[in-house]
Amino acid sequence: PCRPPESGKGEWGRLRCNRQHTGPCCGSLINIMAIIITLFVIYFKHHLKKVRDIFYIFRNIVLDMPKQDWIRAALKDRGFKLKDVAETLKIPAPRVTDILKGARGVQSHEVMPLAKMLGMNAPSLLESLKVGERRAIQSTEADRLPVLGCLSGGGLVAPAPTDLGFDSVPLPPDAATGEGLYCFVMGDGSMAREIPAGSLVIAADPKQHYAPIVPGSLLLLDIGDSKKTLRQYTKTDSGEDWLVPLPETPNPDFASWRFSLLSDLMPTGGDSGPMLRPDDVIATVMWVHQRRTPKPAT
Repeated sequence: PCRPPESGKGEWGRLRCNRQHTGPCCGSLINIMAIIITLFVIYFKHHLKKVRDIFYIFRNIVLDMPKQDWIRAALKDRGFKLKDVAETLKIPAPRVTDILKGARGVQSHEVMPLAKMLGMNAPSLLESLKVGERRAIQSTEADRLPVLGCLSGGGLVAPAPTDLGFDSVPLPPDAATGEGLYCFVMGDGSMAREIPAGSLVIAADPKQHYAPIVPGSLLLLDIGDSKKTLRQYTKTDSGEDWLVPLPETPNPDFASWRFSLLSDLMPTGGDSGPMLRPDDVIATVMWVHQRRTPKPAT
């Protein structure tokens, strides 16, 4: 029991002790409460999965979310496993299983990565998730990019070839919008080591898409007088930044230019010729599509 202060006598002294002092009895009460709380936390953690499963089942009933068994078959056809989905969506593997069971919906930021894995456009994936089976939704004009012309190493933009067979292309599967995207045909061999002539090139405005301007990037440039061309951003061993063509063999018709990421803070190129800056970059090449034509047997 708590010891009363020396000045306290009888019942009044013990009452003052209980109100003003924390003795061994009070400490024991605190310890008991701490043990109870600890046991409750352990119990809650142990049963958290069951509680979560019950919640998902209840939500599934209320929202009428269908099972998504078709996703498993679609992944198998494309050579993917459930763990690949977990890595792509950056979620634990059990959450992927919850999606298949209809116990978890696909979040908005997960739609485009999952659609790309499944080889679908976003509207098709959303409709398929809604009905619980694979559905295909045809792209509308809003989901297509016009072919803007034919690029060349000298900067002239010619009309698209008349025998191309189409004047627009679908949005890339991981592009949420067509705003800030540009589609051209590569018209010559100025970038042949990366982009063969005849390829379709889709470039993205770095202000609207994640298309960073870094060494190695292929950049769509505005070089003035309505001229547009492609170059690769390269950093030399001495640390200089250049925009260079990539022909199979050197060609003096395809110029290289100095490049500065520091905008107007740097002087002009001087004897090295004009210096281009980020304001001259229209877009960064993100997708290159090439139709493969088998070579005749020899």
